[in-house]
Amino acid sequence: MNVVKLLGFQNVFVPEKGDYLFSLAHGGRGSAKSQAGAYRMLDYMASYPESVGVILVPVYKSWYSSTLPSIREAFNRAGLVEGKHWEYVFKREELTFLPTKSIAYIRTTEKPESARGVSGQWFWMDEARDSPEEAFLSVQGALRGGSSPHMGWITTTPAGKRHWLYRHFYEGATKTEQLPVPHPILVGETLWIKKTTEVKEIELNGEHFGSRYCAYPARAKDNPHTQGLYATLVQSFGGPDTPLARQELEGEFVLLEGMVFPTWDTKLIVSMEKWPRLPSTVVAGVDFGFDHPSVIFVEGADGDRRRYILDIVEKTRLSEQQLLEEVMRLQEQWKIEAFACDTEDPRFVAYLRANGIPAYGAKKTFKDTQRNPYSGLGLCNSSLNYKIKDGSQGFFVNSSCGCEFAEAIENYELDKETGLPIKRNDDVMSAWRYAEEMLQGLTQKRQLAQLVPLHILQGGYRGGEAFAQAAYRHSG
Repeated sequence: MNVVKLLGFQNVFVPEKGDYLFSLAHGGRGSAKSQAGAYRMLDYMASYPESVGVILVPVYKSWYSSTLPSIREAFNRAGLVEGKHWEYVFKREELTFLPTKSIAYIRTTEKPESARGVSGQWFWMDEARDSPEEAFLSVQGALRGGSSPHMGWITTTPAGKRHWLYRHFYEGATKTEQLPVPHPILVGETLWIKKTTEVKEIELNGEHFGSRYCAYPARAKDNPHTQGLYATLVQSFGGPDTPLARQELEGEFVLLEGMVFPTWDTKLIVSMEKWPRLPSTVVAGVDFGFDHPSVIFVEGADGDRRRYILDIVEKTRLSEQQLLEEVMRLQEQWKIEAFACDTEDPRFVAYLRANGIPAYGAKKTFKDTQRNPYSGLGLCNSSLNYKIKDGSQGFFVNSSCGCEFAEAIENYELDKETGLPIKRNDDVMSAWRYAEEMLQGLTQKRQLAQLVPLHILQGGYRGGEAFAQAAYRHSG
């Protein structure tokens, strides 16, 4: 096996071992944090023969698009050949390091309690900001058996100081160190790595253990392989010092001031089998694009006004026919009643309608702010924070599209001068606004059949503004 040159924080994160040691590498995009997780896995599997572990990812799409490629790259740099030194068996979702017969099982956190079902000595959670706290607690309970150290490590981009990761690894921290490592870019220079440690007692399987929670920040700019990408990302995030850049590039846990929806919480991402019921009305918002993504945002509502985010499709360079095929597939899958579409290019709407799709132009009459209860933003904000009379949750995001929704809403910022959302990477949020306006229109059309004149009811979705205003007056 080749000797691998580690980068920056990897020098202290990868080799660290200890019983009931839980480590967090939180870094910006391109900081090589997932690669660090893969190196640490390789080091463990090579050091402890016949050891068993589990790799947790938010959804399988994350495994195939991010985690597995990181593992392949790390193993390749170590001179390990797939099929000769290691193998991944798709049908069993199982990765084996053949020289030591060590095994890693791959699981998603869509059903977080299932993580407890795999007994082993180690775990790795990749992109844990998109996973629930329950998965982290459950997988700790799976650490049992064997003579090798029981430990777990997490690699992720941060998601703010309200996230469970910050609470576990930083809020009770008692020790901070600065550790020197070779600078990955400046030859002969030293890079100082911050390590934060919290020591606490945990209870696992009826026994009490002393454990350590250690956190290491990782910066994208310290990775020599992504310098060109880093400069592009800095520009897209509005400069190097914006809160979003500090989180997404510097790997900091920040409280993102200026978020359009600051009350967003990842606890709202729930697998469908745990929903209180299925929606009775389903619509979709469509934001057209070509160089920037086209988005189809599927949302439903039930009789108690709960909202359910069912599906999100986000693809670039779709032709009219390809878009139609996606729309027809989703309509069949989710029984979508109507599509509220961006009106900037009416050709797409006309094409959908010509092929039998109930597509309508999104109404953009009101100034779109959260303070306006009839605007798209106002409706989104109301749905996001809606509670049933008994105080229970009234907004649910399907775990299959939780990553896409979380990334979109967490990167949706307000312009400090205008107080309006910044028009940058807002395709998913725009489609959500259209879907909310459509749901409001359909819901009020049914509720106010006896209150609104017939000619408005026959106007379809374009009467949504009248329905909303009539409902607002009626409720007061």
